[in-house]
Amino acid sequence: MAQMDPRMTALLTYLDAQARQRDASWPAILERTVQDLAAAHPHFDWTGIYLLEGETLVLGPYVGAPTEHQRIGLGEGICGAAAAERETLVVDDVGADPRYLACFVTTRSEIVVPILDGERVLGEIDVDSDQPAAFGPADRALLEQLAERLARLAPPPRAGGPLDGIGEAILARLDAKNGCREAVLAQSRHAVQHAARAIRAAHRADWDEAEAILAGGGEIMQAMQAAARGHADLQSAGYMLDAQKELAEAHLTLALLRDRPLPGPEQLGVADAAWLNGLGEAAGELRRAALDAIRLGRIADAEALLERMQEIHTYLSTVDYPAAITLNLKRTNDMVRGVTERTRGDLTVAVGQAELKAALARVEAGL
Repeated sequence: MAQMDPRMTALLTYLDAQARQRDASWPAILERTVQDLAAAHPHFDWTGIYLLEGETLVLGPYVGAPTEHQRIGLGEGICGAAAAERETLVVDDVGADPRYLACFVTTRSEIVVPILDGERVLGEIDVDSDQPAAFGPADRALLEQLAERLARLAPPPRAGGPLDGIGEAILARLDAKNGCREAVLAQSRHAVQHAARAIRAAHRADWDEAEAILAGGGEIMQAMQAAARGHADLQSAGYMLDAQKELAEAHLTLALLRDRPLPGPEQLGVADAAWLNGLGEAAGELRRAALDAIRLGRIADAEALLERMQEIHTYLSTVDYPAAITLNLKRTNDMVRGVTERTRGDLTVAVGQAELKAALARVEAGL
């Protein structure tokens, strides 16, 4: 039999000591449990503890990526089934189990161990792995030992009070919203990174790579919108709209550089104001492309890019609505006007130099 990891031996000893003389809070005990479990088991890619409140499992401490499944009803999914059946469930292939509630596309297997006080379900330990059939008998035995000890340490049920129903419902909703917020915030960072990488690829004229990156960005945007669904304040949060603007900028930059039709807000799944600001930011990327064209002597290409920049500025100037509605589009358009005029000046100098060079060549040819 494989020897138990020393960290798990220490954790079991700690829980036994807490049963004899409590000097740590219940939340601290749960937090240490998930942290030590995750640290000692590389194949535990997501480790968390759900606590039962009424007929709903509510996510407590966890280690891993944020999940949208902050609340799970009894009998719902693998977690809800384990609680309803009061028995450990080990799923070697979550893709083959219709009960699985998809949290992460990388998850391949899952184990759920109920925390039981007799027949009363207190909660459960839930572990996901990116490896198929990742959980063996030793993992099950360890998690069941931990669940047994946690059951002994759980605080007794509170007597009902006037705030119990209302207060717990409010806290549950806020917990769920906070989980959604964390998921949206994490995804927004990935969306911005995808947009930046796509723009770099576009400037290299690596169109296939840019489109592939933007396809991944579209999937991230869909995940963000799914996490924010039902929460109007999250859907209009600054980090959500910033991510939409950055992805719109990348899509529009790619289309403008290739002289293709522009995708609209509906096609990209972004807000109108985010699209408009993304269009303005794309003008800055056109300046970069125009300067590269000038440097390489492609004056006609630079003139075409300048014309598109001027069209963007002219159109954005017609959008005359309060800053609260347009996300301060006027400031963006002021930037567009500035880069357009600087590009016009750079191009004028370049054209003059080209004409002078051509005139000198004609003079030299006539001598």
